[in-house]
Amino acid sequence: GIIDSTTVIKYFTIQNGAVNYGALYIHNSHPIIMHTSIRENVKVGVYCIDSMPLFYNVKIYDNFWGDNGVGVNLLRSDAIFTNVLIHNNAGVFGNAGLYCDDSNPILTNVTITKHIYVIGFGGYPYGIKVTNGSNPILNNCIIWDNGYSICSHSYDLSINYSNIEGGYTGEGNIATDPLFIDIENGDLHLLADSPCIDAGIDVGLPYYGIAPDMGAFEWEVELNYGDVDGNGEVQTYDASLTLQNAVSLIEF
Repeated sequence: GIIDSTTVIKYFTIQNGAVNYGALYIHNSHPIIMHTSIRENVKVGVYCIDSMPLFYNVKIYDNFWGDNGVGVNLLRSDAIFTNVLIHNNAGVFGNAGLYCDDSNPILTNVTITKHIYVIGFGGYPYGIKVTNGSNPILNNCIIWDNGYSICSHSYDLSINYSNIEGGYTGEGNIATDPLFIDIENGDLHLLADSPCIDAGIDVGLPYYGIAPDMGAFEWEVELNYGDVDGNGEVQTYDASLTLQNAVSLIEF
């Protein structure tokens, strides 16, 4: 679809599209896209030209094109991405999660994964590809399990408190398996022992723990209601503890 500066897309799925440019084509506009999935389209997932869109809590994944496939293509566009997943977008002659041409996007808590070779074809897959003076800013991001993490053509990217496979110079950066729950099946939430938990920097977004996590999905403690003693199971002993607590409150 083609959208303008008055557009707000919220709680929406863009799927099975096959239009020119991209499944979501943004030209000379500043829309807001929230709580939306852009998936399984036969084109680029998002194509932005001369625009400043805001993406919040968006998933862009499983888009495929028979040329150079890209999850998000930015041309002269300073987009803002917050809590965004860009995953498994492909093209037969090369692909990238995010392609920046003369663009200066800001990425906060973004996960870019699984942009790899298409078997039987050439091309070079990247998590992020930067050209023509682009200068992305990344905080609290994960770029992992792509063919190459970053292609910057000698431009210096500002990347801090992020997990970059292969490493990248910046404050607080790491290069360690993020321990996703199930990357092969698209579950990019973090396991409880992930090194990305509490490893980010506070940028004013809500978080759990002592510091924000890296990646699109903040890890939360899974509550097992009724498990009073915290051993992972609800048992008779939990009931007795609940009764004891109730009695003590009455006595007090």
